[in-house]
Amino acid sequence: MSTALVVSALFCEMPRCEGLPDGPCPDRKNDGTVRLGEGDFMLCRKCDTTSHQAWLQSTGRTASGSKSQPQSNLKIKETASNEAPVSQEQPQPKSKHIVFSELLSYISCYRGRSNVECIRRVLLNFYYPEEVSAAKKLLVREFSVLIKNTVLTTERRSFASRPAHDAEIDDIIQILEELDPQKALDGYVFAASALDRLPKYAPEEINICAVVDRQIHADVVLGDLKVKVDSLCDTSPPAPANNLQLSRFESVNQSIMQQWEKLCSLRSALGCSFQRAADSSSRVS
Repeated sequence: MSTALVVSALFCEMPRCEGLPDGPCPDRKNDGTVRLGEGDFMLCRKCDTTSHQAWLQSTGRTASGSKSQPQSNLKIKETASNEAPVSQEQPQPKSKHIVFSELLSYISCYRGRSNVECIRRVLLNFYYPEEVSAAKKLLVREFSVLIKNTVLTTERRSFASRPAHDAEIDDIIQILEELDPQKALDGYVFAASALDRLPKYAPEEINICAVVDRQIHADVVLGDLKVKVDSLCDTSPPAPANNLQLSRFESVNQSIMQQWEKLCSLRSALGCSFQRAADSSSRVS
């Protein structure tokens, strides 16, 4: 009797599957496989799996737990990913053609920053006629397509009133002025291979008025310095207390004399520059 009660008690403790949302359990499970499942219902394994898949479909999720994206969003993302590398590409800088010519390098450096007449005067007095002719031929060869229909490519001849290289300098300046609006010079760099064939001064430095102003300023500075040096030389130093004070006074006196010598050399250089400028202006006139 007691055994029958125990068996009946065990069968009564076994849970019953509550089935699917739209009906009872197909297998009518009522055993130990029934557990607490989806939605806090007592379900067997088969009903729990079916209920879980139905819930995923109703919420628009997949079995991995991620939401499915609409096709339109996928197309937009694919288009953006395909276009992104194109927008990130940076334009590569164009390489420039290097032309070695000291005369053209000097003109390109000061053209637009100085007076054309001053540039012309420097070229006329510094460069030899052969260098001027070679620079013009190089310029015509590089840009023959752009200036072939102009008179600037004509070979110049010397006359009693005007030498050939004088006219060629005007042609070089005019060719550069013609090429500038066409942006043909943007891809070119004029460089100098012989630095000793570059003028060591800017075109404005050959102005006679500027040379005179510098000479006057240098004379004033030299005059003031001479007065100070003479006053220091005339003043006898006091008796030094020790050899250290005497050595300091001698070093100061020596440095003053060195500065005086530098200023004297500067004055001589300015005088020579003034003389060269005066000679060049007289020859041009």
